[in-house]
Amino acid sequence: MKILTLDVGNTTIHACIYLGELISLGRFIPPLLPTGRFENVFVSCVKPSLNRFILESFPNAKFITSVPIKSFCSNVGLDRLLCALGAITHYGENVIIVNLGTAITIDLCINGVFYGGLILNGLYSSLNCIHLRIPHLPSLKPKKVQILPAKDTVSAMLSGNFGSVFALLKHCKESWQELFGHSLITLITGGDGHLLSEFGLYDPLLIHRGMLSALKIQ
Repeated sequence: MKILTLDVGNTTIHACIYLGELISLGRFIPPLLPTGRFENVFVSCVKPSLNRFILESFPNAKFITSVPIKSFCSNVGLDRLLCALGAITHYGENVIIVNLGTAITIDLCINGVFYGGLILNGLYSSLNCIHLRIPHLPSLKPKKVQILPAKDTVSAMLSGNFGSVFALLKHCKESWQELFGHSLITLITGGDGHLLSEFGLYDPLLIHRGMLSALKIQ
């Protein structure tokens, strides 16, 4: 069965094809999308304004609207729940899921139940916000850096950007392990996930695994 899965985020669309295993087709910026014929097209979308565009390109597309996961929360983004489902299905029931994109989400699952988490500016969003609010500071893209006392403005911005998220992740893991009494696996995903891949297990296809699990395909 030839399946196309589309993760429609706030900035890009990440596409994968499933042919017994998941293979990434890359990230696309609308109006670009993968080409070809697919027996099934399944979509996770956090940007409803793109729904019509997706259906014009793939009339057979089916949008995932519910996720079979136990949760103590309400009004949680579909993408967060799909990542959580992919995590507990493939890695374990006690996990922290860190999704680094336009926004960063840090979510917790204990015994396979979604407990909720945090939402904050993404790495690029934070740097862009500083530049917009303080125009004489440069416009930068995030990068992995050593967290050291910086000797120039660019290094200070990059260290603060990277270091603040790294410190928050470290704090969340330590405090949540103590609070809930479980050793937690940390999973890193999302478009900027590679920058923090050393903090945990890096799986750029996590939400796609969650989509297939929700559909009982994988």
